[in-house]
Amino acid sequence: MTRSATMTIPLCGSNAPESEAMTLEETVVFEDARQAVAHLRKTFDQHVKIGRAVILARDIANRRGGGTRMIRRIIEQQGLGTVVTGPEVSRFLRIMPRIEEVNAWRATLTDRQKIDWASPQTILKRCPIFRNPTPPSGEAEERMTPAERDRQALAAAIEENHRLQAELAHREDGDRFQPTDTADDIATVIVGMFSKTKARDIADRIRTKLRQRGAAPAIPTERDAA
Repeated sequence: MTRSATMTIPLCGSNAPESEAMTLEETVVFEDARQAVAHLRKTFDQHVKIGRAVILARDIANRRGGGTRMIRRIIEQQGLGTVVTGPEVSRFLRIMPRIEEVNAWRATLTDRQKIDWASPQTILKRCPIFRNPTPPSGEAEERMTPAERDRQALAAAIEENHRLQAELAHREDGDRFQPTDTADDIATVIVGMFSKTKARDIADRIRTKLRQRGAAPAIPTERDAA
């Protein structure tokens, strides 16, 4: 059996009698395990690379005037859709703008915790900056740039939209909406589900039908102003 000359073999002396006199095959098994552990330590770095791609997809969508649907389309077009699902997109959009804070938190973890808590879902659950969030103080708000505030707002909106769509999709009665749903929840789902043009058309038709019922006065729309 051939093996690279760079194979790392721990020094075994009187303090490690159990590891003395191992065969080459046994040494290879432990070397493979050490390489696997080294790969596990890099798991977080791989997630960061994916997160950067999600941020880039969002920036491209913003430049083209698109929203959540366009972000997901770009991700799918780049061959990442099977791994970077809708909920994962929202997680990355929350984490990446604060990646320096996440890195500082990870520096305080043990090696075991760094491996176990490397995924975006676990970071949002374990990292204190995402747990039980409180409204930012005036000083923290001043430190945030308008772009950072917009990104956080977009991430929160995307996550809420995914939550609402998942809840509606699992209703047993098959109805998309119910009388107990709030107007804001319904509007959030519609805006996230359809393009801007179609969502605006839906809003216009709702106004028209309300006027026909005499339930609301005529409300000028953007198209009326144009």
